[in-house]
Amino acid sequence: MKKLGIVALLLSFSIPVAAEVLIADAGWELSIRMRKQNPQFHRVDHWMFPPNPVPKRSLPRAYVTLENPNAAAEHAVLLRYCVDARLRRIGTSADGVWTVPFLNDEKRVPVVGGGKKFDVALPLNRVALDGYLKKMYRAGFWPDAFRVRVMIEPRPGETLDRRVRETTLPVAWRPEPRATTPEEETDERSETAP
Repeated sequence: MKKLGIVALLLSFSIPVAAEVLIADAGWELSIRMRKQNPQFHRVDHWMFPPNPVPKRSLPRAYVTLENPNAAAEHAVLLRYCVDARLRRIGTSADGVWTVPFLNDEKRVPVVGGGKKFDVALPLNRVALDGYLKKMYRAGFWPDAFRVRVMIEPRPGETLDRRVRETTLPVAWRPEPRATTPEEETDERSETAP
């Protein structure tokens, strides 16, 4: 009986623990395309994108930060994601309605090093996005937010804890009014005073 216990103990140490890569962060980036240059992406929390029959040259993309808390590297990580929009009728201020996803895609990550974090860009297919925006504009609607939902494809024995994430990019149709500070208000009053 003692030998069986020792063998079971040794076997428990020899079976590798499944390295589960987690999603540590997610968000949105926006490109600013200059002539004859590659697009430069910057992290954003909203997008100024008024209704227009010809979409802008700037293009959003989502990103996720993958984290591998284990010492061993994790190979062949598959990310599945979908993008949908909250549509609002052009010319109204009513709340928009979330629609079905207009883009479903996947991204393969070859390796995530042990004990490391790794940023992964989730591009939006420009042709699909432009076509969707043009159709919605012709129908009289425009997005007031985009949402991406991403998950790490689970393998046998893995959980979904911290492996599914959703993030929203609000879309502004006009610039937000600039907030004034008390100092600016007193300066404005002194300029208008006789």
